[in-house]
Amino acid sequence: MPVSLAGSVGRNGKNFPSDVRLVVALFNKILPAPLPASDQCTAELILAIFDFQKSFLSRPDGRIDVGGTTWRKLNAAAAGQGSGKPPLLLSFDDGPAPTSALHSILNALDAAGVKAEFYVLGKEVDSFPAAAKEIVQRGHRAQNHSYSHANLASASEAAVRLELEKTQASIRKAAGTTPTKIRPPYGAGGWPPYDPQLARVAASLSLKIENWDVDTEDWKSPKGTMDPAKLRMIKKQLDKGGGGQLRVLMHVQSETASDLGRFISQLKAWGYVFAAP
Repeated sequence: MPVSLAGSVGRNGKNFPSDVRLVVALFNKILPAPLPASDQCTAELILAIFDFQKSFLSRPDGRIDVGGTTWRKLNAAAAGQGSGKPPLLLSFDDGPAPTSALHSILNALDAAGVKAEFYVLGKEVDSFPAAAKEIVQRGHRAQNHSYSHANLASASEAAVRLELEKTQASIRKAAGTTPTKIRPPYGAGGWPPYDPQLARVAASLSLKIENWDVDTEDWKSPKGTMDPAKLRMIKKQLDKGGGGQLRVLMHVQSETASDLGRFISQLKAWGYVFAAP
């Protein structure tokens, strides 16, 4: 284990029993299997800290100093669990271009400690492979959004297969990962009952068809997410809830990038926490 038990939890890593008890209690609000109550810092607790840090640190260290980043995020997660609100999974369609907007979005996500899914277009991945690779290198997931933004519900099965297979290959070549999900452009064919041709091709490529629960309509004028009328519309969708996490749809564009830090802060102010993809 990279971090010794002697310097992991509490004020200055001293493992004071009161700090350990509090950290265990917080983890037990968010873990599916509770940790044993204890005054002592155990290997099991350190492993829980490492696993928790993986969603927002590129180099988890197993430390949780009171008042530090991990401490604040653990408190926020525990508070969100108690609020009864479902966690949110942020997703962005249409990248990786424009790359300037993508970089701003990635920076805002890093600053907020949030990981997301990017449903990218194979054609743009071929044009900007380094940008697609950066998505994955910074801890996010690159998923399939077709090659050319075609309407897959109106395409032949052969055309659907070509769109998806080419995108799978483009992402593997650029980013070194294989997508596990497909979000069809416009959502076409991606709601149950799924378009049968899309469903057959997706299954053959081990792709899960996944659309969204909350549409921010960030592409509509005024673009972005922070217009007051849009925020009311988004809040209304969030309030409907649903089973499990809620998938929030945005797009790789400059207006969304400019708003993202404030939008995440607004979601947190409403009591939401964020799921890792």
